[in-house]
Amino acid sequence: MKVARLFVCMMLAAAVLAPIQARAAEQAAAGQSQWSVGAGAVLPNEGDLDAGWAVSLGYKFQMDKDIVFLDMMYAQTEVNIPAGALAGADVDHAIVNLGYMTPVNGRQTLRAGLGFSLHQMDFGIGGEMTKLVPMSALEYDLSDRWTVRLQSASPLKKDQVRFGNAVTAMLQWNL
Repeated sequence: MKVARLFVCMMLAAAVLAPIQARAAEQAAAGQSQWSVGAGAVLPNEGDLDAGWAVSLGYKFQMDKDIVFLDMMYAQTEVNIPAGALAGADVDHAIVNLGYMTPVNGRQTLRAGLGFSLHQMDFGIGGEMTKLVPMSALEYDLSDRWTVRLQSASPLKKDQVRFGNAVTAMLQWNL
């Protein structure tokens, strides 16, 4: 079921990208668009979740110096409250991020941006939650192939569980 939801999110994202695929080949040859895969961690800085792991598939489209990005991410964390229906439950996150970044420095190796993050969370026996929240991103190019990205979405809450303002740290390989 969880994998099916992630697959559906990826297919929806691919459908959004389909109209620009014809031009994407030209842009990829010119270095204006690229796919990336990544792995990292979800690091809650407040709230009732423990740190967890994350994987992502992303697409970047460059317009002049600015970048539009679309990421599909799957993450898993655990609720760290001692009592209640959600105590110790695994939380599966399917996250779709859409945003806009602009260079911070002249060499375009450091970019900052804003966007939206669609979170779909499954709490096992505790139910599900889907929310669209604002997010921010900071990205640094380590090389032509490797990028580090930090993302932070607005705090989320379901019933008595606070999900805080978790930061996602990803190491991405640009294909």
